Amino acid sequence: MFTKGAAMSEITNHIGQRIRLYRKNKQLTLEQFAAQLHKSKSTVSKYECGEISIDIETLYEIADALQISIRQLLDRVEPHTGAPLMPRGFFAKSPRLYVYYLNKNSSRIVAGVLEITQEAKDDYTSVFYADIKDYDNLFQCRHLYFGDVHYSDSFVNLVMQNQDNAAERIFMNIANTFGQGTVTVGMLNGTSSKYMVPISLKIIVSQNMLPQDDALRTSLQFSREDFSIMRKTHCFSVDRLFEQFND
Repeated sequence: MFTKGAAMSEITNHIGQRIRLYRKNKQLTLEQFAAQLHKSKSTVSKYECGEISIDIETLYEIADALQISIRQLLDRVEPHTGAPLMPRGFFAKSPRLYVYYLNKNSSRIVAGVLEITQEAKDDYTSVFYADIKDYDNLFQCRHLYFGDVHYSDSFVNLVMQNQDNAAERIFMNIANTFGQGTVTVGMLNGTSSKYMVPISLKIIVSQNMLPQDDALRTSLQFSREDFSIMRKTHCFSVDRLFEQFND
């Protein structure tokens, strides 16, 4: 049975994990962060381990020190009970999704985790852990994004800000399918940090982890058909990839 005490314990643990996540993203040591908060290292460590509850004033102080909004500490994803996370479609099935795309400078597959939280009716937020190496340690991701989710029956749009670089934002447009499949497709738009130009990438979004093999890499690469369609329409789309995963 899920008791009130157990629920509070999970919330406290989640807040602690979020504090650690954003502290590490800011490349702050525990000592440095404790000094900013005028707290002992031991106290901040207990915050991060979920060993003690944090009052609302301290939560605001922590959020200010990390240069984030307080809701980024309170975005706990509830265990999926079968009730739709969103009204209908692909995104109603799971609050955690796995995102794959190719590194813009190579053919390396980049894996990410996308978590969506319902804040209130028709109000959703997202956290995107980009370029992760260990699914059990998401805070070790190379880039961390936080933002808003805009739902429709056809597509779900996400606008997210890099938590280490306020000037960088990414935009995801993901097909909201209504079949029984566990995979959908979309586009990721942003700015190349190396070349400082706008870029668009194919992305594959899955409800389960996918093997990072040649089949996945091929699906994410541009094909001759892609280039042919772009020459004819003067735009980039993922129609071919969408059809491939929904045959």
